[in-house]
Amino acid sequence: MDKTIHEKLDALSLDQFVQEMVLGKIASDIYNQSKEVAPLRHVGIRKSKLLSAPQTPKAQVQEAPTPIQAEA
Repeated sequence: MDKTIHEKLDALSLDQFVQEMVLGKIASDIYNQSKEVAPLRHVGIRKSKLLSAPQTPKAQVQEAPTPIQAEA
């Protein structure tokens, strides 16, 4: 289970990771790997907590475009 989560963390951005976690893709991957060890009915992620935000360089941060006002 930890191996699957760490592989996803390394391969995906934070937004992609959260989307897969919420939609159940990560839980599905964990279920498929775990059912070989023991019979399971359901695997799900109940709770998650962001301990620290990843540091992104300023070049990657996108700001909202400023609206252009038409002169009258």
